[in-house]
Amino acid sequence: PPPRTFPGASPLGSLHTIRFSLPDGPAQTLYVGPDPGGEFHASSYEMPPAPPAGSFDARFATGSMVATFDGAAGVPAVFPVSLRGASQMVEVHWRIDSQDRNVYTLVDRKAPNSVPLVLTPGEGTAVIARGGDWAVRVSASAPLPSSSALLQNYPNPFNPVTTIPYALAAPATVTLTVYNLLGEAVATPEAGVDRTAGYHQVAFDASRLASGIYYYQLRAVAPSGEGAVFQSAKKFVLMK
Repeated sequence: PPPRTFPGASPLGSLHTIRFSLPDGPAQTLYVGPDPGGEFHASSYEMPPAPPAGSFDARFATGSMVATFDGAAGVPAVFPVSLRGASQMVEVHWRIDSQDRNVYTLVDRKAPNSVPLVLTPGEGTAVIARGGDWAVRVSASAPLPSSSALLQNYPNPFNPVTTIPYALAAPATVTLTVYNLLGEAVATPEAGVDRTAGYHQVAFDASRLASGIYYYQLRAVAPSGEGAVFQSAKKFVLMK
């Protein structure tokens, strides 16, 4: 059935939005949030049948564009997302009301040890890989990693923007540097940035670099300058 209609402002405006889109334009907005009063019913926002294979489509696994949970009952909650016909790069744009104290993350259930995309309060944009088994996870607090790690960028190869994720087990001052095959520093996406413990990601734009193989290195030190130093590097490919 088609979504319910209301006079005046749409009630969906009280929910958070997550918009999935492709570089060439197709997009779909999904809605998620607490619903302690039981105002929303997913079946009332059921989407039309999925388009033919190869066409872009984004919806919750229930077939609806809306996913809610009983805010009075607390969290966590997990809402699988179906992404079909996506190209290598899918852009995610979100709007999360800062008054909601829950933490919303986009997780790849195929890679449980990967860094989740934290949908920070306010508006934000990131890029995710097309092959993941994605879900929106709601929790009372942000997940914390057990150890620091530098993760593989995505997409990879990329042109010209990619996302570099990393995890910090403790607060640290972070420097992220990109090197060419000669060992020359060609970009510094982050330089001496203080980060909290948790999962982070950096969008890197390589528009001014030539196609080729590069390395990105993360160096994290305690904010005081003393204590253990974490350092790791990975390879990525810019293909224009």
